[in-house]
Amino acid sequence: MKLDVAEPDPAFPCHGRMNFTVEMSPSCGLADEKQLTELSSSIANHLQNIYGGCRAIDMEDLCIIEGKYCWAMHVDLVVLRCDGYPLDACSIAAYQALQRTAIPKILLKL
Repeated sequence: MKLDVAEPDPAFPCHGRMNFTVEMSPSCGLADEKQLTELSSSIANHLQNIYGGCRAIDMEDLCIIEGKYCWAMHVDLVVLRCDGYPLDACSIAAYQALQRTAIPKILLKL
């Protein structure tokens, strides 16, 4: 989990951004690189829909200056072993990372 300062989406000027990436290790046991890539992007898209579309995370808390600056959260997950569909494990790992992340306070002098 990491935070960067970014520009907000023009459609949501008072919201922050959230991005999920999933990397599947070759040791997961899938047949080829194409399957690993497809599964990785599928899980990342599911997580984006789950956490981006729910109210569990107040995206307005990620706003620094409306329309100019916001926090961009990057959740990077690595799956080392696959004994089933890894969305469950990735979802739990993402939830735990989000729960333990402290957003820095910024004091602005105008």
